[in-house]
Amino acid sequence: MAAYLVLMQEIDDVDRYRSEYLPAVRPFLQKYGAEMLVAGSDAEPAEGEPPNSTVVIRFADPETAWGFLI
Repeated sequence: MAAYLVLMQEIDDVDRYRSEYLPAVRPFLQKYGAEMLVAGSDAEPAEGEPPNSTVVIRFADPETAWGFLI
């Protein structure tokens, strides 16, 4: 059974996030066989003021997702 990680985060420096963080995290995601399903910062919220970035990552199973997180 697949497991999903939903990450809502506030990114202060988008250029640095794209140029430094994303290239560094991709091999880590590959190590765990993770698939990034959604990654964006242009969503329009239905209500409230959520953080400016949302990411959804799929893992093969919950054990793999926990291995990624811990």
